[in-house]
Amino acid sequence: MRLYRRGKIYHVALIAPNGERIRKSLKCSDRAAAEILVGELQRRLARDHAGLTDPFEAHRKHLLEEQLNEWKASLVAKGATERHARDSAMRVRTVLSECKFSRWPDIRASAVQTWLGERRAGNLSPQTCNYYLQAFKGFCRWAVRDRRIAESPVAHLFGFNTQVDKKHARRAFSIEEMRQLLATTANAAIRYKMSGPDRTMLYRLAAYTGLRAGELRSLRVKSLNFNHDPATITLLAAYSKRRREDIARLRPDIAKLLRKLVEGRSREELLFRLPHPCTIVKMLRADLRLARARWIRGVTGRAERRTRMQEQFLNYRDDLGKYLDFHAFRHTFITSMAQSGVHPKVAQTLARHSTITLTMDRYSHTLVGQEVDALAMLPDIEVEQLQEAAAAATGTFGPSPKFVSNVCQKPVRTRGKTSALSRSVGKHSPIGETLSTKGKTAFPSPKTALGRAGVEPATHGFSVRCSTN
Repeated sequence: MRLYRRGKIYHVALIAPNGERIRKSLKCSDRAAAEILVGELQRRLARDHAGLTDPFEAHRKHLLEEQLNEWKASLVAKGATERHARDSAMRVRTVLSECKFSRWPDIRASAVQTWLGERRAGNLSPQTCNYYLQAFKGFCRWAVRDRRIAESPVAHLFGFNTQVDKKHARRAFSIEEMRQLLATTANAAIRYKMSGPDRTMLYRLAAYTGLRAGELRSLRVKSLNFNHDPATITLLAAYSKRRREDIARLRPDIAKLLRKLVEGRSREELLFRLPHPCTIVKMLRADLRLARARWIRGVTGRAERRTRMQEQFLNYRDDLGKYLDFHAFRHTFITSMAQSGVHPKVAQTLARHSTITLTMDRYSHTLVGQEVDALAMLPDIEVEQLQEAAAAATGTFGPSPKFVSNVCQKPVRTRGKTSALSRSVGKHSPIGETLSTKGKTAFPSPKTALGRAGVEPATHGFSVRCSTN
């Protein structure tokens, strides 16, 4: 090994353990630092010769921009759509550029978290911030699986809570709303190049299968299989949200309507010619307005019409800020299963969700009528009704609590008149009604009272004592 200078920069010439001659610039002008670098170079060459190389060293030197293009290509090869791969790569490129990450050692989780916090403070929604974090974490997971880095530097980061700032919360259609919408749309005119019957079939299929708008747009006639029992719809992996081939089962009545719809059509033809994703919302809103207007005009009285106008029936956005957009059909599908008593695991399978929490928390809704019925099932805790129920259960209808507390007190004597206490007892006790208080005590002795009531103390094994103090 020979350490020498050229100008102000030190160089080294040495022979590697495998016999290779190496000449390398150390890029430093200090001799002590140059000797340290030479020692590290010799140790690395010895490890390489012994087969103890670092598998991640070569990738640490490569620019992240180059590896990002490879990740984008891998997404497409795995079955993702070109749009999904392009949007994901764009989000990762934005994080790398604004956080100034050029190579893997530059990535710091704290810098990513700070950048997301700044974007959130800049009025970016929590869901959008989560999209950026999700794409960046996916890029790092791919690098770990491809043996480019040992571990993901952002694996422990969590996204924002989207429930605190949900800008487009949805609600489920009620049964009456679905019936009114379908009945009105079936006789409606052509809207956005779709006839009324076609739109009715589209809404019905979305409500009975929970298929998303993009999934319905991808369906072709050949996607339907009427030979199975029950009939099924096959979703290709490229159009399924889970990026896998899914099978949706159909009710017999829906299968019958679909068979009639595709009769005589080519197998390669699209099942529905849906408009642009932004236009399909306008189409549904127009049908909702028409159905609501006919529902309001369905009554003759002016007062009844004013009452209906105040209700939220088929309103695109209700007073709570919840919407009836196209994705609300999926909420309706899952909510209807929950209200019908379908087992949660079965509902999760039919909804094609990865977790039961997503099915029950986000897509299952309770209606106001159900809440009122649940409150009516609570037990009554009124004191008077509980006392009447206890008296009916024991077969006694008196004495009142005041009478019981005065049974063993000093008798009250009257002179030819009925005392107020006796009158009170006579109103509430069958025993008091038989007493004659003229010149006598208002209360008979316990033995007399029990005898008149038809009770034999001796046969019950107890005695009654009355204190006259």
